[in-house]
Amino acid sequence: MTSTAWAQAISDPSGGVRVRTRRHGDLAQSSRDGALPDSIASSMSGQGRKSSELGAYPLYKAPAKKTKDEEEPYMVWVRRTAYIAFLGNAPPLLAFLGVAIMTLAADAVMTLIIIKRVPYTEIDFTTYLEQAQGMLKGERDYSRLRGASGPCVYPALHLYLHAPLVQLTHAGAKLMPAQALYGALYLLNQALVMSLYRSAGSPSILLPALIISKRLHSIYVLRMFNDCWTSLLLHASMVFLVRRRWTAATTLWSLALGVKMSVLLTLPALGVILFRGVGMLQSLRLGFLALLVQVLLGLPFILKHPHAYFAGAFDFSRAFLYKWTVHLRFLAIEQFQSAWTSRVLLFAHAGLLLLWITTRWTRVGEEGVSWVLKRWHGPPGGGDPSARCKYWCQYLPQRSPLQLIQLSLPSQVMIFSIFTANLIGMTFARSLHYQFYSWYAQHIPLMCWAAAVKIDFGKKGLPLGIRLALPVLIERSWNIFPSTPSSSAVLWLAHLTLLWGLWRADPTNEAQP
Repeated sequence: MTSTAWAQAISDPSGGVRVRTRRHGDLAQSSRDGALPDSIASSMSGQGRKSSELGAYPLYKAPAKKTKDEEEPYMVWVRRTAYIAFLGNAPPLLAFLGVAIMTLAADAVMTLIIIKRVPYTEIDFTTYLEQAQGMLKGERDYSRLRGASGPCVYPALHLYLHAPLVQLTHAGAKLMPAQALYGALYLLNQALVMSLYRSAGSPSILLPALIISKRLHSIYVLRMFNDCWTSLLLHASMVFLVRRRWTAATTLWSLALGVKMSVLLTLPALGVILFRGVGMLQSLRLGFLALLVQVLLGLPFILKHPHAYFAGAFDFSRAFLYKWTVHLRFLAIEQFQSAWTSRVLLFAHAGLLLLWITTRWTRVGEEGVSWVLKRWHGPPGGGDPSARCKYWCQYLPQRSPLQLIQLSLPSQVMIFSIFTANLIGMTFARSLHYQFYSWYAQHIPLMCWAAAVKIDFGKKGLPLGIRLALPVLIERSWNIFPSTPSSSAVLWLAHLTLLWGLWRADPTNEAQP
């Protein structure tokens, strides 16, 4: 090449030296050969002729890339703040509230769109209204309260809640007002669950996972099952429970039982929590309060036909239909309905609860009866607030309400105990209908987060990939209709895997005294 050309040579990767000079064709050729002319090389090394003699621009050395430690203080602050707000355990209250409000706003828009565009599907709601109409007409014999899909098999609060809906919907002729009510019920329930996530010290990044369930939206605003009321009252009870409002928590739990018996799955964990929180005598008093609430709710029916009420509202012998089950469909119908299967599931349920009670929720397995005797009259030391939960409180800002968590019974122990008891019950239930997903759908993200590997404690939970896959597999299994042997097998294995992770990670035992 004889014409004058501009060439650019780059050398010294660590320093980023750049030379821009006017040379002839030998530069282009040498560049292709992977070497620079001696004149340029010598000038770059500070030897030979001056750059002005070569007709070159002065040498320029680009600044080295800053390390993380050398970054501007503002960028360091932004990075750390973002991590604490979204990924860190127990984020600051304002950061958590910001994410929660944005998540609820997005969920409200999504729910409104679903109500407007997706058609309602009738399953049991009309039956609820017909049963409530029978009560409004003066019927007090529970065996005679019936609807299109069968007799009333729920406690009395179920009827009281649906009685106003008879007028609101014009006896089922106009369902849009009821759908709007259930949409508000759904959003209120989400807010309560987010409050529990905050009390458990979870990162804000978990909150968006609460609003993406197709099946959960359907249960609330497209089917309007009474399970929605049970879930709301249970979560409200837990909100009071983590704040040590024992009477209010017990009353709300009993109200949840007054809608549907499914809340009984959490009774073992609730009993342990009350015993650890207030001792045996106060626990018995609270148990009597829960029983009294049930009697008062059913009193109009108990006074007239007591046997019919208890036989209908609390029928423990009732068997669910195989055709609607999402669970254990991989069993043949003969095996599914056999008494032997029922006994095996009941034994496994009771055995796993006993294992968790003695080794995870308490230390009876290690200390024996002495552990119980030390807490017979309440927490050791009377719940001295100077005893703190060292692990969880290290993440909390000063003056946070959670700084007052007592070491004897941290909030996360209560939450994970109830969530785990509920999951154990669902894992070994013979039949799960589609609406039963509302019993634990909002618990799954938190339980998967809690089932992590904790190196500091030497606890081996589940790897991240499995914890991310479990919610997807569980949601997919509940969205397959009708269920198949493979979908029910995936669901059951996912439940067992999550229980195994919770057992190994042990989120309820990190701070026990």
